[in-house]
Amino acid sequence: MHARLQLLQAQVEPHFLFNSLAAVEHLIETAPVRAAQMQRHLLSYALA
Repeated sequence: MHARLQLLQAQVEPHFLFNSLAAVEHLIETAPVRAAQMQRHLLSYALA
């Protein structure tokens, strides 16, 4: 069970990273203040 969870997590994390970076890129172009906020939230998440 633990191995399966690790496998699923390994598959989800790259998608999460890609989607997060794409969202930040879009916000940089359309709403720079919101992009900065999202970046701070992502950094907080990564350091937690």
